[in-house]
Amino acid sequence: MRMKKRASKKNSTADEAKFRATLDASPVPMALNDDAHNITYLNPAFIQTFGYSLEDIPTLADWWARAYPDSDYRQWVVETWQSRLEQAKQSGKPFSPMEIRARCKNGMNRMIVASAASLKGSFEDNHLVVLQDITPWKQMEEALRASEKKYQILFDTLTDGIALNEIIYNGQGEMIDYRVLEVNQAFYSIADYKGVVVGNYATKLYGLSQEAIKSFWHEHKTRTTPVLTEMLSPIKGRYYLISTSPFVNGRFVTSFFDITDRKLVEQELVKAREKAEENEEKFKAITNQTTEGIALSDLDGNYLFVNPAFCEMTGYSEDELLKMTVFDVKAKTQPHSSFFESKSSRAGLPIEVNLKRKDGSEFFTEIIGNVIKINNKDVVLGTVRDISGRKLAEERLRKLSQAVERSQVSVVITDVNGNIEYVNSKFVQVTGYTPAEVIGLNPRILKSEETTREEYKRLWDTITAGGEWRGEFHNRRKNGELFWESTLISPVMDETGRITHFMAVKEDTTERKQMLEALRESESNLAAVFNATNEAIFLMAVDHTLLALNDAALQRTGLPREAALGRKTYEILHRMSLSGGSHLLTARYPAERRLNLKITGTTIIWSTACIQSLIRTERPCVWLSIAAT
Repeated sequence: MRMKKRASKKNSTADEAKFRATLDASPVPMALNDDAHNITYLNPAFIQTFGYSLEDIPTLADWWARAYPDSDYRQWVVETWQSRLEQAKQSGKPFSPMEIRARCKNGMNRMIVASAASLKGSFEDNHLVVLQDITPWKQMEEALRASEKKYQILFDTLTDGIALNEIIYNGQGEMIDYRVLEVNQAFYSIADYKGVVVGNYATKLYGLSQEAIKSFWHEHKTRTTPVLTEMLSPIKGRYYLISTSPFVNGRFVTSFFDITDRKLVEQELVKAREKAEENEEKFKAITNQTTEGIALSDLDGNYLFVNPAFCEMTGYSEDELLKMTVFDVKAKTQPHSSFFESKSSRAGLPIEVNLKRKDGSEFFTEIIGNVIKINNKDVVLGTVRDISGRKLAEERLRKLSQAVERSQVSVVITDVNGNIEYVNSKFVQVTGYTPAEVIGLNPRILKSEETTREEYKRLWDTITAGGEWRGEFHNRRKNGELFWESTLISPVMDETGRITHFMAVKEDTTERKQMLEALRESESNLAAVFNATNEAIFLMAVDHTLLALNDAALQRTGLPREAALGRKTYEILHRMSLSGGSHLLTARYPAERRLNLKITGTTIIWSTACIQSLIRTERPCVWLSIAAT
């Protein structure tokens, strides 16, 4: 019988050590505190993250004072924490997590999601506190918001008409149309279209035929650089120069510039060359009025004529330019071939050329060159347009797209109706769905039916009112596997405050949930061992105050648990029925002092070793195990 008791005690000690090892090995900061607000344990991850040891914060009051130095903020944290802890106790539901800002020992602030669980059994009156560090996530969230704001400002201040488009595929993965997702203000005054713009399809908006869509697809699908094309609109008969970015994740950007005036100038120039002498003044008047740079050169590149707009672009005067060649204003990085392309098969097509101003600064231009005859001599007519703003916008859009695409959290963007317009690669990795499978669908394809309709309604009411919603979803991957996601959903607004999209930033918290479940299971196992033994087990302080006792101990004392806890152990022992022979009682204290007592009819064993893995406290304490003889 004594061997069985020893084995039971050994198993209890092993489970306690396993529980401690689990907490010590966790990468998530965790702490234990009792109902008296004493902090009894900090795991290594807590100490590493916040820098505090038990000596720094022996009580919750010490932690609150150091982690939340602002008194008003500290009061809110303490009151909210205690309120939620009490709600969890009374309702039996899990503690509602709090997102709070805590100051580390080194003075830095970290954003954390704090949650708690009340322990039972041998840990009764103790609470496990989990402080998940979400600082990197918050920093990414702020960076995304800052980038989105900069992008929106730049997007809306460009003078070119800009449209963000989404490709519509058929079952064979080929483009059959494309839909406009967003445009800037300049688009409405520059582009030629009919009907509602955002959400409309190119075949309806621009009057494009299926043959035109097919030709557009084959021309652009493999391009890695922007493609420049001229187009005569079938709606109002105006000419446009269109820059189309490479396709990225089924999306692309088109920039519109109305070149109808330029085409009219070119037509006038063609007429003027037939009557050069009598139309020279008219030619100059036309070219002087246009905002685009116009230059004439001979076939060797010597300037013969420049208009005021070209002089303003380059910073040179007319007299200076007429003594120069086209190669003198070329940037060092620009090859000579761009000029010669104007005299070859590329004549009449836009060419991007990097030019150099008089002050040495460089700028991007778009040049269309044609060989024409003036006074029966071949000359090169070039129209020059400064596209530095557009190139800058394209580069910033590319960087923003890469930042979101490479993010370590899932990013989902929907329209105002909740239909998915974009997902990043992390979403694909977590859910198993490809962008083509979810674009146009509602995120509810992931739901597992565990979130109530009332919660979804609260979510929708919050974000449509312009607020942010935070919470957790138990979602389902494409393969049917369930997983947990911590989610932040916020509205995206235009410059007028109108909601145009919703953005969700989501983190897979399945592993964290599994770890907490393992901790709960371990605690439950320890409690079962503690109460299953037939030995009466007492936990007391060295001043003999009773801290805890198991079911066997309760039965022997004959007292309710509430009446026993907090009393002196020797008072409880006097209530126990003593009979039989005399046995020696030995108590070993932390200072290695021994106390020998004679107790009749009962064997009493004292130990300090096994309590070390079960509870952390600065109060020295010992185990008292009693077995009837």
